[in-house]
Amino acid sequence: MQKKTAKRIALLCTFMLALSGCGNKQTDSQKPDVPAAETETPQPTEPVSEPTPNPGSENEPASEVRLSYEFSGDAAAKAGYAEGLLSLTSSETATYHLYWSNDDGALDGYYEITALDVEAGKTGEFSFGYHTAIPVDATKVIAVEESKNSEYPALSDAAAVFDLPADKQLSVSSSDALYTFNSFSDIHIDEEHFGETPAYWWEYSEAHFAQALDYAVNLGVDFIVSSGDQVTNASFDNLDKEWQAYQLILAQSDYVNPIYESGGNHEVRQDGVVEEELQAFMIGSGLDSSMDTLSAGKPYYSITEPNTGDLFIFMALEAGYRPAQYDEFTDEQLDWVENLLQENYGSGKNIYIIQHGLINKYGPGDDLETPYYGGSINPELESAQRFISLLEEYKDIVWISGHSHETFSLGYNYTNNNGASCNMIHNPSIGNPTFVTDGAIDYTFHEDLSQGYYVQTFETAIIFSGANICDQKIYPAYSYIMDGKTSLAEQETESPYLYPDVDVTDATLRSVLANVNTVLGLYYEYSSYDQYQTLKKYYYQYKDADTASMSQEDLLTAYSQLRLSIAYLHQIVEFNNGSEYEVVFPDPPVEEEVSERESELLLRIHYHREDGNYEPWSMWLWGSGDGTDNPFTGEDEFGVYLEYIVDTSTTEVGFIVRTENWEKDIVDDQFISVGSVTSDALDVYIESGVEGYEVR
Repeated sequence: MQKKTAKRIALLCTFMLALSGCGNKQTDSQKPDVPAAETETPQPTEPVSEPTPNPGSENEPASEVRLSYEFSGDAAAKAGYAEGLLSLTSSETATYHLYWSNDDGALDGYYEITALDVEAGKTGEFSFGYHTAIPVDATKVIAVEESKNSEYPALSDAAAVFDLPADKQLSVSSSDALYTFNSFSDIHIDEEHFGETPAYWWEYSEAHFAQALDYAVNLGVDFIVSSGDQVTNASFDNLDKEWQAYQLILAQSDYVNPIYESGGNHEVRQDGVVEEELQAFMIGSGLDSSMDTLSAGKPYYSITEPNTGDLFIFMALEAGYRPAQYDEFTDEQLDWVENLLQENYGSGKNIYIIQHGLINKYGPGDDLETPYYGGSINPELESAQRFISLLEEYKDIVWISGHSHETFSLGYNYTNNNGASCNMIHNPSIGNPTFVTDGAIDYTFHEDLSQGYYVQTFETAIIFSGANICDQKIYPAYSYIMDGKTSLAEQETESPYLYPDVDVTDATLRSVLANVNTVLGLYYEYSSYDQYQTLKKYYYQYKDADTASMSQEDLLTAYSQLRLSIAYLHQIVEFNNGSEYEVVFPDPPVEEEVSERESELLLRIHYHREDGNYEPWSMWLWGSGDGTDNPFTGEDEFGVYLEYIVDTSTTEVGFIVRTENWEKDIVDDQFISVGSVTSDALDVYIESGVEGYEVR
């Protein structure tokens, strides 16, 4: 924790409330270290003196509750900075719960600031630390007496109110954020793989990751950044299972926006196979999802936030599991980081570095004098010294770390080394935050505790709000503010590509949606790739839509978005499989006017291969419902064939010729138009390796 000495600005607001007559009691002030609403193990508080009872009488004057807020530190006069002392004095003995509040009552999604046990005639106090934040939607602090307390008390329930001065409130609301994201770390998916085997270390990691994704959905964040240790890497033989579990949890969630990961020490935990582990990280995470980055074969990359142009630099530990022993950053990686900083620093944009490993006795994440965590980066190593020099040269950037898991309440969350370095903020852990017991890290599992940040970016401020993911609530004492330097970038409006000359019906769109649902299940291992998330986002946008009521333009837009997103996903899948695939913008054939059939259609599909080897091949078919596997059932002069019944409402039958392992004859999904067929049967002929079909 950092301490600042500066002028103190005293501000006082008193709210008078008539209470029933009670005796006066004397007590010393107390300063809680941990807000009472937290689910963590309480930390010790200063002792309270024994009260002196006074029975009082019915004629005793009405009691008084006074709440004041004295801002302090270098930022005492700056909007949004909470550092300072809250003091509450009561003429009666009572417990008061303090909350950030707007004009209606306590802010939704926040824990209470603290609970103060105040003895009659004395004062209870709570201190906000260095660079802590006032929520952008807060206009007041309210104190609510125990008997009127609830999860989110109304303003009318308050025994005392402190109105925040206008110059301490940021002149924005949450809806004004230029973009938002979640900052997570140390997810630690373990080799248990949904209970198949006992967890190696992190008992609740899978459930906590699912909860973190749910929190991101409820917040509506634009993306997620993870500061490393997505997996545990308990054994190299099971590393693929851990990545698959990570991807499956992401695929099965309702989260549809990008997620970007940094490489931690657990990604390279097994000595001797570091290159293989780095490859698993690159393929498992997808990096920035571009083929150029994946082709480069480096585990570090950058992304540019599209609304503002803000830069996010994702570094990776490259040497192995023990940052205290190894130079984790190659010269090549550090040269790359330095070049990015030189090119972008001072351009009026925020720059973030996401780098997993905290540095021993430097920055956030652990005690600076007597560290509890023994696996931090050794600051004497050459690569560490060079990294530190970048943090101190480029003071306006933000470094986001993880690694030690140490819980928010320990207080090692934010520092800028009293202005000597950049803003540095530490993520505890999604998998399992840790406490300190008897001077050592305590790795006891906590089912109801998982911690990360909700980050709001405004033009002149960045707010990291520390939260318990399990409760989906923000800790007021562990939310931090730093100056921002960004603005909305000029946006180029591009019209979406639309397949020309296609009269898309609601049945056509439902057929495509059924196919997308199948594709998302088949390719769940790509769920951390932008291409997968984009397809999933469109699927969620349209899956419950009333397609029958959609206009022709909306149907065509949805159809085009889904079909192209499938193609882009196929492209990255084929790239990772070592094949080339080019996304083209075809001109599909014009569909004829649909006349609904009076009876079901018998669709007979004939298939021919030059090699005559039909045994592993079958057809995946779908109409207006989910896809199904259909084996070939007969032979003829052309090759083999199967029969498929099409209902009267289906206008298009999708098909894939494939093997059980999903090797495809043609990569793209293909469609047989049946909307204009009025007969009871249709024979189509498909040649292996040739797109399309013939009707004979």
